[in-house]
Amino acid sequence: MPHATGSTLVLRLSALIDGEVDEVERRELERLVESDDEARRLYQRLKAGGEAGQAAFETMLSDPLPLSLVRQMRNGAEQSMPAQERVATTMAKPKRVKLWPRFLCGGVALVLIGGSTGFLIGRTMNDELPPESLAPARNWRDDMIDAYRIHTRQQGHLVEMTATEPDRLVAWLSQGAGIGFALPDLADRQLTLEGGRLIVAEGKPAATLLYRNGDGDVVALCLMKAPLAATSDSAGTLAETMRDNLAMLSWTSGGITHALIGPSSDANLRGLAEELAERT
Repeated sequence: MPHATGSTLVLRLSALIDGEVDEVERRELERLVESDDEARRLYQRLKAGGEAGQAAFETMLSDPLPLSLVRQMRNGAEQSMPAQERVATTMAKPKRVKLWPRFLCGGVALVLIGGSTGFLIGRTMNDELPPESLAPARNWRDDMIDAYRIHTRQQGHLVEMTATEPDRLVAWLSQGAGIGFALPDLADRQLTLEGGRLIVAEGKPAATLLYRNGDGDVVALCLMKAPLAATSDSAGTLAETMRDNLAMLSWTSGGITHALIGPSSDANLRGLAEELAERT
């Protein structure tokens, strides 16, 4: 077949991805993608762009509420809404109009908007990277939150070492994580130390102290050697991270990265993190 280039090839490949081509053209385009490196790269970018656009849209819909808003709701803060005066009006009888032209125009507009959005997202990505590398990179925050989620679901196996011997617990965690730290006393916060665990975060060992509050929820304090370029969590600055129904507040002090993890509905979590950050 003639070697299609430019915007024509983009439109044809977009139609192939959307399933808007007939059988003959589908086979023709599939042969072109298999035999031509440039067409194959363009097809992969268009497909990855569409998937990235869909994923971004779904992520936006499932984004959790900010921790500050959750705390405000938990504490019962209410905002008064101004009363609206009800006005009765007499509506004229609408004329009968043909609706199918509007439905048709709306459908065409949605198709054009969706296709162009996916294409633009795909064009902004690095052309040299294969589709496999388009997934967002994980970091130590993701690893710590995943470890919290897994371990808190284990009935009777929350910790590796209990808190019956606090000095021995701290020595074990310090040696395993390669850091020195003192055991924080959180009794005034109605938090009971259950014990500790060693986890892996971004390929490095991290010490985890696990507490339980009066509601039975688990609050974890993770400590690890700070990265060489710890710019996002500078001393005295709390970084807030939300993952579904969990919240993390992290900071760096004395060459150690601290991360406090707990339910996002816990209204006391940020205050506890601020207190711990002042102590370190």
